[in-house]
Amino acid sequence: MNEKILNEQGLTLIELMVSLLIGVTVIVAAFTALTTTQKANKANSQVVETQQNVRVAMDLISGDIKKAGFGSSGIVGNCNVLLGVTAQVAPIVPADKTVGGNDNGPDSISMIVPTTGSSPAWTLVNPTGIGFNQITLQVGAAAAMSAAGLTPGVNNNDLISIGGLAAVRVMSIAGDTLTLGSTIAAPAQFLANTPVYLLQCVTYQVIQTPDTNNVCGGTAPCLVRGVTTAASPRQCNVVAPSPCIPVVDGIEDLQIAYACDGCNNAINGGSPNGIIDDQGTIDNTFNDADWVSNNTWTTNGFFTANKIRLAKVGLVARQTQQDLGIGESMKSAQVSAGTVNVSMNNDHVIAIAGTETGFRRRTLVRTIQTRNIGLW
Repeated sequence: MNEKILNEQGLTLIELMVSLLIGVTVIVAAFTALTTTQKANKANSQVVETQQNVRVAMDLISGDIKKAGFGSSGIVGNCNVLLGVTAQVAPIVPADKTVGGNDNGPDSISMIVPTTGSSPAWTLVNPTGIGFNQITLQVGAAAAMSAAGLTPGVNNNDLISIGGLAAVRVMSIAGDTLTLGSTIAAPAQFLANTPVYLLQCVTYQVIQTPDTNNVCGGTAPCLVRGVTTAASPRQCNVVAPSPCIPVVDGIEDLQIAYACDGCNNAINGGSPNGIIDDQGTIDNTFNDADWVSNNTWTTNGFFTANKIRLAKVGLVARQTQQDLGIGESMKSAQVSAGTVNVSMNNDHVIAIAGTETGFRRRTLVRTIQTRNIGLW
């Protein structure tokens, strides 16, 4: 046989099979690396998003708790508690899921908070005199306040705060001039450009699955926030359309415990003295036993919401989508097991079973001082 022909022979069958095997192995390895990297990146982004969500939710709730009350002199919207048969203003209205025992679901909270606008600014055009019952706002501000919910004489949605110092009801609106329900007496007077706030009753609630009224817009669980009036329930998922809107996705649980000053009759006769009350054993030391959770704040003469001084807020957030493991399979990963507890009094236990195990979760607990309650 010609030597040139011998030198130009192709691969043998064995050599071809070995080459194919090596090629397939390289392709499979590359695909596995690509798939694993993609899933790892997705899992990492979901973890980051979950951590951001729980922090955003905490910032929203804690910010409003710090402002709760804002010098309110009367009932705002649906923020009130019953003492006997009489409704009284409550800067914070706790709504524990289960009263007197361990929870089987998220708590909710309503509170009086201020809202204002910047375009146009809700500020005074002119300085006030001494002893006034009318104020004039920047052009368009009164209309903006009305759009935000200011309705004189209707459902307690007419309380404003001038400069955060004088709370008064609005009796009527003419253009950008507000006629007040009472005269602001001497020596109070305010400069031009003093901000004017509309006080509203705001509710925070976690909507879990099934979301019957579609409050979360198909992304349950979520944290919702909304303005509730005397004509609407404080719960966001009772009526449709809901008065609340989703603000943070993936929030699965909200637990709140409270510390109070003046809610223990055995201490200073039940009168506030600037010190958090002991609960149970009186040892003059503030500790975990002094937090009050799962309590009815509306029927006991000493446990009234206006005596709350601290709130311990616990949140649980989960990924909005399940992980798919780290291999080539599209099967959901099992990233959680057992139960998740929020470190609170009367811990709420989140049952994790079935598809619930495919979500990573993050918990965040923060203690918040109610800066405006007890000052008036």
